[in-house]
Amino acid sequence: MPIVTSSPASHPWHRQRLSVAILCLAIVLAIAAVLAFHFRGGLRPVAAADATDNDPASSKTAIVQPSGPLPKPHVQIDASPAPVVQPDVAEPATSSFPDYVPDGYVAKPGQIQLPDGKILTFPPPKPGETRKLAAYGHVYECYADGGWKDATPRKLFGTAFEENFLALSVEGRTFIPAFLTGLDQDAVVATLKKPYEPKGDESDEERAQLAAYDEMRAAALGYIEGGGTFDEFVTEIATFVKQERTLRAKGLREVTQLFRAGNIHDAKLRLEAINAALSTQGFAPLRIPGKMQDAFDAISEQHSN
Repeated sequence: MPIVTSSPASHPWHRQRLSVAILCLAIVLAIAAVLAFHFRGGLRPVAAADATDNDPASSKTAIVQPSGPLPKPHVQIDASPAPVVQPDVAEPATSSFPDYVPDGYVAKPGQIQLPDGKILTFPPPKPGETRKLAAYGHVYECYADGGWKDATPRKLFGTAFEENFLALSVEGRTFIPAFLTGLDQDAVVATLKKPYEPKGDESDEERAQLAAYDEMRAAALGYIEGGGTFDEFVTEIATFVKQERTLRAKGLREVTQLFRAGNIHDAKLRLEAINAALSTQGFAPLRIPGKMQDAFDAISEQHSN
């Protein structure tokens, strides 16, 4: 009797066990795939909305996590250089130097060297400002960086007498009394009577100075015609502080004009009014020529009698 043998794979029981093993392996692989997807940042379930989701004021937005790193945005980079912005700095005053400054001159703030070698020192001005320095008959305009220029006003008259009389007439100007006194009075009167000859290019400042000159000239001529001397007039004006000069010169001009016109009584009243105004400011009364004073005294005597 022949013996029949069979392989284990062909036995029905073995085939059943093989199917079960394959099924279990498929289940394990599926579970592993799900777990790997979850832990690698896959989509997470959205939390269920609660009862407040229907309220717009308390609505919640589900946050969806990305499954991977976000792509970097494409940024266009401008390789051109950025514009240079200058700080807002006050524009400094333009410095200048006279033509006679020697080559190699080193500018030093607060110091200038004159052509004759003299060195002038002064507190330097602030940046953007200038400072005027008066010395040796000149006016120098100085800058913060050490630059400077000769800013001496031009001469409007041709003689030293007229220039000094102009300085006597203008507030803030410096004059030399010795150049105005001790002169021949007839020559002084002749000079004061000469009108100024316009050059045609006078500035507003120069025209204002000439107006002050004419007023002082009229006051001096009136003072002399009233019996005084030119030396007395200069002394009367020069002995008082600068801020008084204009007031005193104007007062003398008004009084002498009335006196010369024959209005002796009005001239006396005007003198009294001017002296009262000067007194309220702490200034001394005007001193008038002896001839005018005698006329005023005569009026006072007539009234007292």
